[in-house]
Amino acid sequence: MASYTKLNVQTVSDMLSQNSNAQVTAWVMRALQLGKASCVFYDNFIGGTGSGKPIIEMSDMNVKAGNTLVVPTLARLGGPGVQGNGERTGQEEKMRQGSFTTKTGRHWWGTALDSVAKNETVIGTQWDLLRNEALGQLCNKEKSDTIQMELINNASGLNTIYANNVGSVENLRSKDYFLTDTVSEGQEVLATNAAKGMNIRKSTAGAPYRCFTYYLPHLGASAMKRTTKYKDLIQFASERGDLNPGFTGDFAMIDGCGIYSDEVEDHDAYGPVGSPCLPRARLGVAIAAGTGTFDIQGGGSAEGAALTAPLYFRWFNNSLWSSFNVTRRQASTSTTRYVLIKNVTGSDAGKFGMYSYTTNNGNKLTIVNRLGSAASSARVTTLGNVTWNTGVWNGLHTDVHPVGSIVMECNSYGQTFCYGFGLGEMAAVAGHANIDGTLGIGIRTEEHRNHNMDHAIGLETAWGCAVTQRTDGLANNYILTVSAYNPPGLPNIV
Repeated sequence: MASYTKLNVQTVSDMLSQNSNAQVTAWVMRALQLGKASCVFYDNFIGGTGSGKPIIEMSDMNVKAGNTLVVPTLARLGGPGVQGNGERTGQEEKMRQGSFTTKTGRHWWGTALDSVAKNETVIGTQWDLLRNEALGQLCNKEKSDTIQMELINNASGLNTIYANNVGSVENLRSKDYFLTDTVSEGQEVLATNAAKGMNIRKSTAGAPYRCFTYYLPHLGASAMKRTTKYKDLIQFASERGDLNPGFTGDFAMIDGCGIYSDEVEDHDAYGPVGSPCLPRARLGVAIAAGTGTFDIQGGGSAEGAALTAPLYFRWFNNSLWSSFNVTRRQASTSTTRYVLIKNVTGSDAGKFGMYSYTTNNGNKLTIVNRLGSAASSARVTTLGNVTWNTGVWNGLHTDVHPVGSIVMECNSYGQTFCYGFGLGEMAAVAGHANIDGTLGIGIRTEEHRNHNMDHAIGLETAWGCAVTQRTDGLANNYILTVSAYNPPGLPNIV
């Protein structure tokens, strides 16, 4: 009978005697691993070099936080060559090299508890394990949000498409939601930009065919399922029986491309709801009828609204956007923006108010004008291209909003909108760096006060991301899609 060497079982004390940081390292890795469920891009979007994934992890533990990861690029050759016996000397083409960088930075999150004995907070206790997972979730959500914001901010006219080819956010109307045609149009742009397909296969005619994945928030993707064209697609061209997308809830492949619908939640945390692709907030302070300016405050409750640190309006335009110690969007007051507020409770439930703003400090919006029944001071009867209780808005307007109402960014016609992405291989890169040269990708921090009765623990990590760029600066491996979405009760805006 075969015999095997007995494993040398090590206790925590054994591991700590060999490496004093072993327990902290395991704690950090547990937090980051458990928190991956909060980062949508860890759901089969992120992989290592050569994985073919849209987001490529390129961590370098030799790089300290605050420094950059450098990614080299190389342009194709394009010269005419020399025919026959023509002179060749001096006709050689120089290889054109380039690079782009991913700056890494430190980011910390913490949680506190008072009136608890210190020995209840050490690594491995129930109190510690609960907070370990919660901090990991917050960290990985920040990564997911940062990747989305990078993709949005670095899009240009060469890799942005609008549903129904309307050309701008301002031109979006109710009919301009994400369609099957949007997928095909996006694929044309990706192929033209020489994007790397996530899976290149051959067509029946033998031509190479690039496959891409479209990411959208669920409110932006769902409208397509209600179109006749899509229903015909799954009825006549999709798999029969229980695996048909009409029964499973999945999306059918369109033009060789998959659709990933991200169920973006309006959670109960004191932080921004929605996502960078779906700017939303919950009203924290009721709005009364009036004529003056005021601040729209988020948080979903009076207690949440009283907090000044949470960035409830982080996703809305004009705000400063910074993460991992890198500024990714500067604050701006030069452009007038608009929001709709939908009442979900009270006597005016289902009605909408409309407001304009230029100042967004992330925590609140300072309005410029408010739509109302009579013009006076900041109150106007026509705001942007919407007139109070007329046309498609007849009977749908209110200027009184209870706490908990939904705040949504819109254009001057009152049309809400969202973003999405068509992703090819290596649309972006991301990676960790070390924090102090010795401790790896993250550390646990502790604070104890009040004679060891008040405690806080934190998670700090160093990370960065950037979109992939060609030598000419084009971010060619993805497209940004911009489309309307129509929340329940929104009228048909034409």
